[in-house]
Amino acid sequence: MKLEPFGVVVIVVVAMLFGLLTVYPPNAYSATQLVDDGSIKTSITHPEGVVRGSDFNISILTENPHSVDRFNATLKITLADTVFSSDDKLEGFYPRLAAKSSYGQTVTVYSLPDSTLGEHFINVDLSHIDGDNERFSSVAIPITIRGEPKLVVSTSVQDSIYSNAEFPFIVTIESQGSALRDVTVKIIPPEIVTFRGQTQYTFSSIDRDTPISLRSELVTASAEEVDYEHYIPFQITVDYTDDTDTQRSTSETLSILLRPKAFFEFGSEGGFWLGSFYFTPTISLGTFVGLPLGLFGLYRWHKKRNKDNSSHQNDTAPQTSTI
Repeated sequence: MKLEPFGVVVIVVVAMLFGLLTVYPPNAYSATQLVDDGSIKTSITHPEGVVRGSDFNISILTENPHSVDRFNATLKITLADTVFSSDDKLEGFYPRLAAKSSYGQTVTVYSLPDSTLGEHFINVDLSHIDGDNERFSSVAIPITIRGEPKLVVSTSVQDSIYSNAEFPFIVTIESQGSALRDVTVKIIPPEIVTFRGQTQYTFSSIDRDTPISLRSELVTASAEEVDYEHYIPFQITVDYTDDTDTQRSTSETLSILLRPKAFFEFGSEGGFWLGSFYFTPTISLGTFVGLPLGLFGLYRWHKKRNKDNSSHQNDTAPQTSTI
């Protein structure tokens, strides 16, 4: 089967776009710079930021969308020597850009281990012959160099918990400076407690600098099983892949005091325990309506009772006569 020139161009463009999509991990933050001088179009795809000491790709797709050929197209990438390096060829030359055609190039760039953190630029210069005119264009690509990503794991639970009760157990994770994917969070409790809710969570992706809170209910053992104060350990593990496609793992351990429950205890949600009974401070709308009506009814009943007692005393009072 013989492909028409336009069909060849479509296949090349689709292949290049597929290549651009597979260059970056799913959650890497990327940007595209578009340079259009009215004659040819150039798309430059690059990450917004990278971890210092890691490598990344810059993909360049040059298109001639017109029905007229262009000639002597050149491409030059300039790196800051103190920040970036590359083993790839950073210059390209195309003697002829056929009408309705496109050409692509991908360059691997390394961020140096001792590079300065912050925003840096990579320059891309382009030129070509359009008829009798030579066109020039240039773009500065911003790349932010950052340190190693930091995963913060924090836990919110009472410092002291008691037997035969429930307590909120909240784990918050936040990735500072890096998007994460394939994230697994595990809560590993001691045998003396159980959880109402999940102890393992999975996420396909978590955005950078976006805290996520996971809540479960911690259920302590009965009073018969807790007869003295002691600390119990909890472990939280997080496995993930960062935006440099590196698999990482971290864990946090905390200890909580477990003790027998006293006759009177304040609850975790604002209520209180009195023996084996729990009283909550929640007041419903029915309480607001019913309480005044009940008090009014009690007042009417009390007033009527006093009136009836007064009448009864008058009816039974001793009679006296004067002779």
